[in-house]
Amino acid sequence: MENKYFTPDIEDICIGYELEMNWNRAYEEKWVTIKISIQDEEFAYTDEISEIINALDDGMSEARVPYLTKEQIEGEGWISFITEYKGETNLENMNYIFFNEKVNYMLGWYFNTNQIALLVRDPSLVKDYYTEPTFRGECKDINTFRKIIKLLGI
Repeated sequence: MENKYFTPDIEDICIGYELEMNWNRAYEEKWVTIKISIQDEEFAYTDEISEIINALDDGMSEARVPYLTKEQIEGEGWISFITEYKGETNLENMNYIFFNEKVNYMLGWYFNTNQIALLVRDPSLVKDYYTEPTFRGECKDINTFRKIIKLLGI
């Protein structure tokens, strides 16, 4: 993948969203990492989302989000155990395969196409140890990854 970042859609920005902001793009390129919260470090309520949206709307600021990385997936509790898998199953051509013992799922990640596949571990199956994917689709960044995991109840 030649570019490490993409511009997020404004409607995706929400509490918990992680992005990088360049607040004064006309003067300098200084990216600041932000995780949007409703409280700052002193537990005072902030209106960070509207500040970001207003800054993007006036054209003086810009936002970017890094594409999903192996390290981010591992940071969410997934363990990488196979890379560059080329087997003849429903996991064919995955670049990385991860396992999470706590949730009994396996994750296949095609990092060149920003796709993931989540499969439930099923020890009752003799041939394949995993079922057909519970989810298969685009997952460009850690924000989307967390949302998919949450929506699936994993």
